[in-house]
Amino acid sequence: MSPVGQPKPLREAGAMQCEAMRERLMEFALGEVPSGRERELLLEHLQGCASCTAELAEIRETLGGLDVWEIEDPDPSMLEKTLSALEQEKAD
Repeated sequence: MSPVGQPKPLREAGAMQCEAMRERLMEFALGEVPSGRERELLLEHLQGCASCTAELAEIRETLGGLDVWEIEDPDPSMLEKTLSALEQEKAD
C-alpha cells in the first residue's frame, strides 16, 4: 500500500510486480478494478503468473462460499438471557 493507504500503481513496463498485483486481487475478484489499461495489466500478469492466478482462484472460492453462507436469526430470548446474565454479574 502507498503511504495514503491506496494500492501501489501498476506498472506498464515489463513484468508487473506480484506485490502490486496481490494488493488488487480482492478488488479484481469483486469486479472493482477499473477498466482500461489497469485491467489489461492485471489480466496480462495473471496469464503469466501461476502464483497470483492460484491466489485469485482461492479468493474467488472463498467469496463463492460466502454467497451461500446463511446466517441464522438468534433465538429471540437471547437478548433477555444476555442482559440477565450481565445484571447478575454486575450484582456479584
